[in-house]
Amino acid sequence: MKLDKPVPINHCIGVACLPRDLDTPGANCNITGWGTLNSSGPTPDLLQEAPVSLLSNEVCEQNYTETIAGRDLGWVTNTGSMLCARGHSRTGITDTCQGDSGGPLEKVKGMRGKRFVLRGVTSWGQGCAYEGFPGVLQRGVYGRVVTVLSWINDAMQGKIRKAHAVDDSDDYSNVDFRGAMWSVLRGPCSVDAAHCLLSPNYPNSYGDNQQCKVR
Repeated sequence: MKLDKPVPINHCIGVACLPRDLDTPGANCNITGWGTLNSSGPTPDLLQEAPVSLLSNEVCEQNYTETIAGRDLGWVTNTGSMLCARGHSRTGITDTCQGDSGGPLEKVKGMRGKRFVLRGVTSWGQGCAYEGFPGVLQRGVYGRVVTVLSWINDAMQGKIRKAHAVDDSDDYSNVDFRGAMWSVLRGPCSVDAAHCLLSPNYPNSYGDNQQCKVR
């Protein structure tokens, strides 16, 4: 995302640096997000932050190939591009959860300057804060930022071919928005009584290869 003007860096707005070196197991980091407070639970009114420690590839792979109640989960992980972390607080295990995807896992450099380094991006996990299933830095599993630095640099320099939405000849002139911001033109999405746009099968998970067109 490219901003239309520079961000005013001040006491309440800051930036995170890109990593220049490999991740170190045991390093202390922070996760932040607006995701649910537990698996399929409520969302917070305040931005949440929690400490976690980076785990080695070996520990990550071991945790994600063990079984629960004798059932082989069959998870496949690529620890070259993924990062695992685990944290504890006074109330128990700390982890990312539903709604935190895309958010940061940051390491603080230099306590005086409070410089943040973006080590991971929240992606997926086995539930939230389960014992033996640490968040892999991507939502429980995280994307390892240092492995995609060349792509990030190419994108910032305009070397990546941009994707564009496919336009078509649909006529939008007679769309009835019924007082809402949007209307579902095609597909299994819906708009509820509060005018919120809902994915298919909400609040449960949506399926694969489902498409909606929304005006």
